[in-house]
Amino acid sequence: MGRIVVIGGSYGEITMIGAPALAANAALRSGAGLVQLMVPADIRSAVATLSPCSTIRILPTTAVDVFGAVEDYHTDGVVLGPGLVTSLSGDVLIDFLGRFNGPVVACCVPVMATPSRRPSHMPVAIVAGTPGRNVSR
Repeated sequence: MGRIVVIGGSYGEITMIGAPALAANAALRSGAGLVQLMVPADIRSAVATLSPCSTIRILPTTAVDVFGAVEDYHTDGVVLGPGLVTSLSGDVLIDFLGRFNGPVVACCVPVMATPSRRPSHMPVAIVAGTPGRNVSR
């Protein structure tokens, strides 16, 4: 399956370390050759402990920098959003998705549940929700 980047996690009032680590571990168990996690600097060590077979990179804060990091890794696909509560704005996510042309699995990213906000080159997005949230396929 190649190289996968998991963009997720958050730190602050709501801290999410488990979701991106679980997504990375799932990608490895599903056959990905290499997995890189992009998470906020403050949770980097904790996420690395939970997903020791993945490489860890500090999550950039702009779409251009996120895209550059994904391109530098020669990514085959992106898992976007596990635990990404407040780390990136919806506008940054949409801008990133407008630049990235590979497959994306979006998990709990509310902006992706609005078809009018999805980039036109992305005909299919998988948005996994939690109870009480909108789910789009």
